This record gives sequence, C-alpha cells and structure tokens, in this order.
Amino acid sequence: MDVPEVLHLSDLYEGEGGVDLEVKVLRGTGNGDIVDQYVRFCQIADAKREQYGRTSQAIEETLRECKAKGILVPFLKAREKEVAEIMVTLFNQQKVMEIHDYHVALAAREDGLKEGRAEGHAEGMTDGALKVIRSLMKNMGLSVEQALVTAGIPESERPHFEALLQQNP
Repeated sequence: MDVPEVLHLSDLYEGEGGVDLEVKVLRGTGNGDIVDQYVRFCQIADAKREQYGRTSQAIEETLRECKAKGILVPFLKAREKEVAEIMVTLFNQQKVMEIHDYHVALAAREDGLKEGRAEGHAEGMTDGALKVIRSLMKNMGLSVEQALVTAGIPESERPHFEALLQQNP
C-alpha cells in the first residue's frame, strides 16, 4: 500500500533518457471489480504456493478456493485449463531460475575451492622451502644467500624468502 499511484520508469535510473514510461498501480479495493478479484486471486495463489510449494496441488487448491469464493468465476470456468498451464509455466520458470542459481553457486564454490587449494599448495611449498633453507643454514653453516642458492630458489624470489626468514628466524 505504500507504493505511489503512478510509477515512472525514469525514477529507476539516473542519467538522460529519451523515453519515460508511466505505469498506473492497480490495487485491490475490496469492491469486487475485476482488478480486486485479480489481486485476491494472486494473494490466494501466493498462500497456496507457500502451503504446498510449486506443485499441482497448489494450483488446484488456488483454482478451487477462487471458484468457491466467487473470484474470477466466469473467467476461470471459461479458461481454467489455460490458467493452470500458465501457473505451471510460472512455477517451472521459478524452478529453472533456482536450478540456475544453484549451479552458479556451485561453480563459484568449486572456483573458490580450486583457488584455496592453489593458495594452500603455494603456502605449503613456501613452508617446505623455508624448512630446507633453515636446515641448510643450521646443519651446513651456510649463509642465507648460500642456502637460497643451494635450495634452488630463483633469484627473483630470494628477496621474498629473505624477508620471511627475517620475520620468523
């Protein structure tokens, strides 16, 4: 009820635009007109979907309750099968979006795991190299520079290892 009577597309974006679309907001007024009946139909459909999930039972119960309450009766009598098919299509579209979102999340998780494994592997390699360097320095009496060369640390990575050795001797 806190939505204005009229919505403007231009209110949804910033910047210049050549076209504005004005939409009148339809509300259920409780007077039983077609708009009110459609709003009540949607409310019942939402409640049945919450109760039964996206199932044929939710659709059947929505149609049954609407007819029992006199909501859109002439329309539903003439087009009940079509309405049910549209509701199935909407349920299926929502299900497809859920499946899509699940797969996107799964792919992101797998990417995160790969990234984490790569970081863990790199950390493990660094830790292993530091152990070797420290062992060479301790057991063979080599200087940091000599231990780095003996351990086969590339020249470009030596400042990094020297810094790590100074941080945690």
